[in-house]
Amino acid sequence: MHIALKMSCASVSATSMLRPISGNMMAAAQQHRKKRSLAIRKTDAMNHAERQNGTVLDQIWMQGDPSSFLNLSTSENQTKSENHQNLAVIEEDENLNYLEKDPLIEKNDGNKTLNIKLKQKPEEEKENERISKQTCEFREEENSVVLRLNIGGVPFFVLVEALLHADPSTFLTKFVQLSHRAKLKVADAFLLPERAYYFQRSPLAFEAVFQYYANGVVHKPPELCPSAFSAELEFWRVPTSYIGACCSDSVSPLERLLESSKEDKVDDTSFEKLRFGQFRRRMWTFLERPGSSMQVFELSSTMFVMISVLGLSFGTIPDFQVIEYVSSGNQTIMLPNGTEIIQEDIEPIRIEHPIFVFTERVCIAFFTIEYLLRLFAAPRKLRFVLKPLNLVDLLAIMPFYLELMLTLMGVDDKKLRDLRWAFLVVRILRVLRVIRIIKLGRFSSGLQTFGMTLQRSQKQLQMMTIVLLTGVVFFSTMIYFLEKDEKGSPFTSIPAAYWWCIVTMTTVGYGDVVPATTMGKIIASAAIMSGVLVLALPITIIVDNFIKVAQEEQQTEQFKAELLAMEEQERQLQQEQEQRRLKFNQSQKEILINNREENRGNNEDNQLISGKQPLIFVSNA
Repeated sequence: MHIALKMSCASVSATSMLRPISGNMMAAAQQHRKKRSLAIRKTDAMNHAERQNGTVLDQIWMQGDPSSFLNLSTSENQTKSENHQNLAVIEEDENLNYLEKDPLIEKNDGNKTLNIKLKQKPEEEKENERISKQTCEFREEENSVVLRLNIGGVPFFVLVEALLHADPSTFLTKFVQLSHRAKLKVADAFLLPERAYYFQRSPLAFEAVFQYYANGVVHKPPELCPSAFSAELEFWRVPTSYIGACCSDSVSPLERLLESSKEDKVDDTSFEKLRFGQFRRRMWTFLERPGSSMQVFELSSTMFVMISVLGLSFGTIPDFQVIEYVSSGNQTIMLPNGTEIIQEDIEPIRIEHPIFVFTERVCIAFFTIEYLLRLFAAPRKLRFVLKPLNLVDLLAIMPFYLELMLTLMGVDDKKLRDLRWAFLVVRILRVLRVIRIIKLGRFSSGLQTFGMTLQRSQKQLQMMTIVLLTGVVFFSTMIYFLEKDEKGSPFTSIPAAYWWCIVTMTTVGYGDVVPATTMGKIIASAAIMSGVLVLALPITIIVDNFIKVAQEEQQTEQFKAELLAMEEQERQLQQEQEQRRLKFNQSQKEILINNREENRGNNEDNQLISGKQPLIFVSNA
């Protein structure tokens, strides 16, 4: 049987040797010889049909081996990479291995098992020695201030300081913190003459990534396809939130949704290193993701906002106010007999009903506790404070505490009339309470759509504002010099004519101020036509942006539902795989235990048989 197999193998090899050499084979051999002549060291990532640089990078970071980092991060757990498990014995427990034959049971095959292990270790040692040689040669460049890269044949030099100050989730920010030996496993190759790490990616797309590390903004090159550009950003792990406003159209709603989900995952992982991480993680999920809390928090927050706004509104109705008598000063009265009497002047004023004051304080207490809980649970405090919606939450409670500070400083209602600045500040603070209505934007998709429309229409709004202000100054100056000499003219100055010009150019026309001269009426007609042109042109673009944003919101909701379904399906598959793995491990344990028990029984039987075997003596008789 063995002879037949050898003959068949020999025949196959002979036929392959007698095959004629084609031109493609010659070209492939020359190409292979050229590759071998390059002074590069190919890494394990080149063995994959699909490049998994990011996967290898994540594995190294998850392992947390101190030898894989450059004194820039702490070690956590030390595990073996899945791509480098070359040993023949796969052990999950200390006393368990999954060989087809147990070396403890099969004594005859014990040497073979040891030979398998000894054959694998020298190959791993050779690989480590080869990497160590590369590491020793590159040790002088370890403290370099720049990271040398070669992207698709184009060299790039990026400052290490710029990489460390960038978003910590980006590919290169993690890559630069690795040791040279770990970088060799992540990169596609290492070019010895250039001392650069090679990645076979698009150099044109990497220029946008380089701009991000240089100035913090990503701009899409016009030569690139949007999908290819998005793929490169995904590989280098640059968030789409850093894309400039001029290039925001190149990002699809699905990519924005995936980016937001990645940010949520980053926030989830960042809780592991914080104090009370699990508790803060649950609190953050409850407060920042209302859908996960059965919309209880969303409804309660909306209810308090509405109660606060309604209380502020109804508190100004005279029928719901109470009269309070306040001293407005003292008056000295001289009687006919020469006696002086000091009389206190009491002035009745209307104030809010105490029930509205109590309601206001309850709402302020709720908003304060809500904001402090959000701030406590936030994994990134500065990022949390600078978010627009969180700034609105802060502005909603600031007026109450500033007014309370004025009261503690002794500036009460009686002294407000004497201190005009304090009276003005208190009035402004009370007006700012209406900002709480904007808090509804956190839970209202309509307000969010409107805000995104204004954000996308920044250029059109800026153009409209500049042109409108130019027209206001121009026509106000014209109308002032034409109408100032008329008797009883309301145009007493150029700033006084601004109101008339704004009302005229916006085609509102209150009629409280009108020109009297013929030339003034001609200027007013020109202002009206200019206002129509200035306002009509940008509005069409703004409406178009609103339609696009509304359509993207619908697509995002659809993508979100599909993404949740995919995550649920993936979770179920992982659970099934885990159950299969546990069942397999349990079955293997039972098989090994049974084999060991049978082996012990056979050994005991053999010992008993060998011990009781009778001795045969041959007599000379």
